[in-house]
Amino acid sequence: MKYNVIIFLVFNTLSFIALGQPMVDEHKCKKAKEDIANYQFAQALKGLLSCEHDSLEHIKDIALCYYKIGQFVQAESYYKKALSQAKEDITAINQLANIYAKKTDYQQCVLQYEKLIAIDSNNGYYHKQLAIYAKRGNKLGLAFKHL
Repeated sequence: MKYNVIIFLVFNTLSFIALGQPMVDEHKCKKAKEDIANYQFAQALKGLLSCEHDSLEHIKDIALCYYKIGQFVQAESYYKKALSQAKEDITAINQLANIYAKKTDYQQCVLQYEKLIAIDSNNGYYHKQLAIYAKRGNKLGLAFKHL
């Protein structure tokens, strides 16, 4: 009888740990989404990094948090990771263009807008942004082509 109680307690403890941990992660992930919605990006980042997901949405959420708190190198890394999963992800490409613009790497910025135009050539915003950053990068011919 004594051993049965000990086995029961050990089994229940292990079951709680095994089953309880994902619920804690899910709670952290859900809380992180709420933090993003409330513009609490630093707090959301802590929660997202403690979640063990590798989905495209999760990676882009981490990248967004890094971007919003001004850690552009980390944001760039995560957006590139997102693009390794989905090569034509418009959000990731657009955010990379924004990062390169903030880093004044206009050549890379223009390349990202060229990718966006290849995906959606009717989007006037992409043409306008390409023209702006091509001009800043002293590529006037390319800038005038997209005005």
